[in-house]
Amino acid sequence: LSVHLVDTSTFSTTLQTAINVSRAEGKGVVVATIAPPTQLHASLAPFTNSYSDSIRELAVLNSLPLADVQAAFVTACPLLSVCSYYNLPEGLHPNTLGYDAIAEVMLTALGGGN
Repeated sequence: LSVHLVDTSTFSTTLQTAINVSRAEGKGVVVATIAPPTQLHASLAPFTNSYSDSIRELAVLNSLPLADVQAAFVTACPLLSVCSYYNLPEGLHPNTLGYDAIAEVMLTALGGGN
């Protein structure tokens, strides 16, 4: 697995720039946290957790809707090593259940959910 990881400060600054540019162009903005990695990629958890915390913070600071994908996955499947929300063996992309959960969280963030 080859992943380019950046520090949380750089991630936050880059995301804030994207938010600013999108708003300047008159676009609506919704932010979403990152789904937690499975046990196969547990070494990425400190990064994904930190990035998701930054996303939550920027959502509040910018008064943006937040789709908290990370929280939804952890709530639905706290034992990630056997989580049915992921396709195995690659363990990076959700299966149909996972994509359905993401869709529900996004729908709620967009104001269409309960």
